[in-house]
Amino acid sequence: MKWTLWGSVIWLAPLMTYLIVNEAKFKKNICLGVTLPQEAHEDEEVKKILAVFTKESWIVCLAIVILGVVFMFVGGISVMMTLWGIWIMICIVGPYVPYFRAHMRLKQIKQQRGWIKPKAAVSVDTSAISYRKWLSPWLFVPAVLLCLVPLLDKRDFWQLSLLYAIMCGMCWLGYRYLYRNKAEMVDADSELTKALTSVRRYNWGKVWLMTAYCMAGYCIAQYLGRKSMPLSIGLFMIVTLAVCVFALRIEMTTRRMQETLTKGSGGEWYVDDDEYWIGGIIYYNPNDTRFLINQRVGVNSSINLATVPGKIMGFFAVAVLAFLPFMGVWFDAMGTSAINVEIKEQTLIASNGMSSYKIDMEDIQEVILLDELPENLQREMGTGLPTLLKGKFSSSQYGAMTLVCDPTCPPYIVIKTTKKIYMIGTKDANQTERIYEELK
Repeated sequence: MKWTLWGSVIWLAPLMTYLIVNEAKFKKNICLGVTLPQEAHEDEEVKKILAVFTKESWIVCLAIVILGVVFMFVGGISVMMTLWGIWIMICIVGPYVPYFRAHMRLKQIKQQRGWIKPKAAVSVDTSAISYRKWLSPWLFVPAVLLCLVPLLDKRDFWQLSLLYAIMCGMCWLGYRYLYRNKAEMVDADSELTKALTSVRRYNWGKVWLMTAYCMAGYCIAQYLGRKSMPLSIGLFMIVTLAVCVFALRIEMTTRRMQETLTKGSGGEWYVDDDEYWIGGIIYYNPNDTRFLINQRVGVNSSINLATVPGKIMGFFAVAVLAFLPFMGVWFDAMGTSAINVEIKEQTLIASNGMSSYKIDMEDIQEVILLDELPENLQREMGTGLPTLLKGKFSSSQYGAMTLVCDPTCPPYIVIKTTKKIYMIGTKDANQTERIYEELK
């Protein structure tokens, strides 16, 4: 678990640094979130700020990676998860420290040099812009069908298969209806606007198509790896790596095209909406009623914090970030939470936290007491902590099972009913044995 957790995130630091450092290149006259005229592109002071920013960014990245490597060797699930959450927060926030420093310095230079020009009304004919056609929904259908393939062999996999299939379908809806059709205007050149808008929309479609097949890949990986944890982890990592490489390629290709197309812009008149972008990355515009808007560079979207949904999403993002350092405490609380088992009015009730499993006594066909876990026990959906197994599992010995037990506290009671097979166990061996005798 430890090596899987750290192996899944340690590469985020250099990836984020690479993307943020790329912001130092002028795209659509924007550099580190600051819109600057053509003359600023070759300004020596601007170049110096960008060089210092790049150096500082990679130093911060190296420090974050070293910190992560040190944290890897700290044992204990609670402490490890706490350090893991703290590191994730540092990884997200840390690279933006040199970014914001350089961003503020560029804004100061922009003010000092008088590069802030008064707003001017410029008429650009965008009605004649012809866009690429929307991708056909049929391109997403194979991904949906791939999610349903496991049902040919394993019918009790239907919940996960259906969930992944629905997510694939949602990818087409996201592609078709979440795109904000705002012209990528940089200056008065309508042909440039047409080219930039087509570039974004085309690559936006590739991102959603990739996401759909990613969901299908995860579904197949979970199906093939349901009886082997190493195989499951390996397949998930392969799919994740492939998706990350493909997504990064789409993003960087879009940025390079934007950089190339706008290399000569920023002369007499250019679009400058810096006043609506806090720190160059957070959009806040009370005059814009849209919730989702295009990021200024790349292919991604952002939210408008001035809207009610935007404020809710912003609050949620901050809450999640603030929760990360407390992940260890949360996992520890989950793992040590009591498992209550009782027989009440001819019904066996096993509960843990907010989960409750009820078994009618008349449905029970056989009761077995195990001193160790079933062979090749694998989690399919649910909780798989070192001290708590809860949800849907499978084993070579009993097939599909519903579990609620502490794997470190044998014995366990296997209950075969007319519909399902359950395995329950309390954190007290004597109590589990008493329940078993009563059931028997």
